[in-house]
Amino acid sequence: MSPFREIIKTVLIIMLLTILTQVGGIIYLIYKPIGLKIKRKSEKRIQCRLLRLGIFTGMFLLGSLLIVPTLASWNGRVHLPILTSSEVPLRPANFLTVLGNRHYVKPALRDLIVSTSIAVNEKYPGTEILYLDANFPLLDEFPLLPHLSHDDGKKLDIRFIYKHSKTGKRINQSPTLLGYGYTEDPRTGEFDQISECEKKGYWQYSLLSKLSRKKAKYEFDEAVNQFLIQAISRKSATEKIFIEPHLKQRLGLNQDRKIRFHGCQAVRHDDHIHLQIR
Repeated sequence: MSPFREIIKTVLIIMLLTILTQVGGIIYLIYKPIGLKIKRKSEKRIQCRLLRLGIFTGMFLLGSLLIVPTLASWNGRVHLPILTSSEVPLRPANFLTVLGNRHYVKPALRDLIVSTSIAVNEKYPGTEILYLDANFPLLDEFPLLPHLSHDDGKKLDIRFIYKHSKTGKRINQSPTLLGYGYTEDPRTGEFDQISECEKKGYWQYSLLSKLSRKKAKYEFDEAVNQFLIQAISRKSATEKIFIEPHLKQRLGLNQDRKIRFHGCQAVRHDDHIHLQIR
């Protein structure tokens, strides 16, 4: 490979890793001289690639799990629980959230969602709260794509709670790979904000739901979701909660001023709850 193409490739990898994980680009820069040295000395192409991949992966994991949490604490952010426990029934819906360093929040937000998960589990035993994207560990106003916000440690997306349509048992797993896109459509008589946004030309509004398959066993648990949202709303630190208007109506939450519409420029919020603290 020519030096110019090597530079372009390196820049693109750094940009991609930075966009996806924030710190991955820096770790790749540190790894690059090591990778080049191994490449020059090795004559076996496949083994060389596997070795370089293994070294970079190891450096990334060590950096993300051991170094980044300390740097994040200097920036006033902490990571959410990675594994659920009997004491704290809270975990990521997908471990890619953790690998992407997208599970960092302000301490006040961590305390809020931890105490809420405990309250929900006490009311409905066996229920786990699964979180989706939160924020990156470092720097305010650093975008967490594809979100329009999630850049200050004060935002968190939470997966809705589902039960098995036949047994009624809680399903503590995500219906989609990333946790987004499994929407709860408006029923007859409920306000259809989705159609209103699409009529205005906001093509992205239902994009994720169109890419997700419906699974018959997942049933939206109205009682538990109502309790969860009310528990979040009662916290003094809570500033805003975003869900679709038809769910606000269905769950009897019309009088709650903290629950608001997020705007057509975003995407549907009948697949998750968006929480924002003050």
